[in-house]
Order: sequence, then C-alpha cells, then structure tokens
Amino acid sequence: MSKCSNCDLWQMPRGFQRASDYAATSAKLSEALNREVLNLVSEENFEGSKASNKNWPKCSVSGKFECTKCGKGFSLVVDVDACRGGFHANP
Repeated sequence: MSKCSNCDLWQMPRGFQRASDYAATSAKLSEALNREVLNLVSEENFEGSKASNKNWPKCSVSGKFECTKCGKGFSLVVDVDACRGGFHANP
C-alpha cells in the first residue's frame, strides 16, 4: 500500500460499537471535508458533526469519501438495526 501524507491517518479501519464512536468519527470526517483532505463522493443520511454522542442516527447511514491528493476511496456505514457500523479504506 502506498503512503499518502494526506489520508494516511484514515487508512486504519474504525468500528462503531457505540453511538459516540460514530459521532466522533463523523466530526473528524466533517473536519477533513472542511480542510479538503477528503471529498464526499456520495452519501445517505451522513450527519457530520451533528451526530449525537448518545443516540444512533434515526436511519442507516452510508457514505463514500475520496482522498483529494491520491484518490484513495473510503466507505462509511452505520446499520441502525444492528447498532453498529464502521469506516474503512476501500481495497
């Protein structure tokens, strides 16, 4: 895997076992979007920094992101019915 100084911190998968895990990652993703580290390619119900630390989103969430420097893709998924999800780099 090639190293990219722009998106290297996003390469490690993040699992969401609690609503606060999702909220923390959403806030960091919003910051990365604002700093133009990542682009939001497609999304369904992505809450960004408005995600709640106490409650899962009302609807399932998905999103596709892309590094602005190297083009590496990333996926965000939250399954509300299973109360879990994650963020990972695409193969």
